[in-house]
Amino acid sequence: MVKLLRLAAALVIAVTAMFAGHRLAYLPWRADVERKRLEANTFALWERRPPFASVRARQNISDARGYLDRGIDNTGLYMAAAANYRLLDDFGHAAEMYRRALRYDRRPELYFHLGLMEINLGHRQAGIDMLIRAALFNPFLIQEIDENEIREKVEKAVHARRYLPWLDQPSVVHQ
Repeated sequence: MVKLLRLAAALVIAVTAMFAGHRLAYLPWRADVERKRLEANTFALWERRPPFASVRARQNISDARGYLDRGIDNTGLYMAAAANYRLLDDFGHAAEMYRRALRYDRRPELYFHLGLMEINLGHRQAGIDMLIRAALFNPFLIQEIDENEIREKVEKAVHARRYLPWLDQPSVVHQ
């Protein structure tokens, strides 16, 4: 009887260890491998914009969500999914992916892209606030803002709190 209980306990421990190893080590590793593949695919779609881009973007989103919906939180997968939603002009879902990524990381590019998505969704002030936050981390992101009025508002807000070297050079003209 005691041997049977020990065998059962050993079996439970072994199964638990296998499940924990799969969940805590293997799945995060596979998610990171998938992230690298999705980043390369997404970058190629943004660069070339082939006719099948929307089909491939939907597949990329599905592949990323396969891990994210299972609770594997990988900032890179959130960013890849968001970039693919942007390819589909689905700014609401893209903004949601950037917000979810911000739970795990505070990268300036997350704030920057979330700000652009907010502006595209018509939430202009919220978008500007996110762009200011991004620029406080990395002021050179300001130069990536296409709309002159928004770029100037962000520059003014950031310059009050941080040095912006290009403002010292009057010959610099924004494109």
